[in-house]
Amino acid sequence: MKNLMPNSNPQKFINQETGDISKLLYLAGSPRNYHLDLSKGFLNLNGMTPITESKKEFQVIPLAIRTLQADLFKQGVKKWCEFYFLNEEGHVCCFMFHRYSLDNFREQFKALYYDEIAPTDAKWTIGYEEKQNADKQKYFIATFKYEMLSVEEIETMNILRNEIKQKDTYIFRGDTQLIPSTYKIHYSSPVEPTDEDLKLEAKKENPILEETPVTKTEVKKSSTKAKKNNTRTKELV
Repeated sequence: MKNLMPNSNPQKFINQETGDISKLLYLAGSPRNYHLDLSKGFLNLNGMTPITESKKEFQVIPLAIRTLQADLFKQGVKKWCEFYFLNEEGHVCCFMFHRYSLDNFREQFKALYYDEIAPTDAKWTIGYEEKQNADKQKYFIATFKYEMLSVEEIETMNILRNEIKQKDTYIFRGDTQLIPSTYKIHYSSPVEPTDEDLKLEAKKENPILEETPVTKTEVKKSSTKAKKNNTRTKELV
């Protein structure tokens, strides 16, 4: 039976004696679709398979984080957050949350920001706060707590990101990539490539460039069109 829980110990993916990296699985643009079900208070896969127990906290270390504002899933225009992560099997996954849960995350983000800590350099504990609507129906809001990763864990996460990018370049969801990001860290897509992404793609498409590095000027020319669609990346909505 595969363990599909979010991973909170990245060192398990690297052999400490040889340095070999475990096989990581990611179909570019199609991370495994996890759902943070706030009507029942648990994490599931594809809206069906329970991953965590109801109302039980879980821990996750984000590979990338992104926020956007859009009308998704016929819910009207809302602010959303995408959390990209590895599960225990080394699959690249993503879940999303919005509104009050995003407000809770934002409060923790502020503390990290003033401590000059990247939100991807922290291990997050996600729990559930029970609420009741006007019709006395129960629902949940996600709560967020964080603890700093060790220097070794941060280095390991960077190694794992680089392993993913060497094969697939981008960490993104194809179904939301056309919506401009309002904040992003370690997120990129064919629509919002970084300079490093463009260099990596150039090397893949033309091996001769490995002997003749792409200059910064050339990269800027190549990325001008893509960057017109980009929005601010330093402000969490």
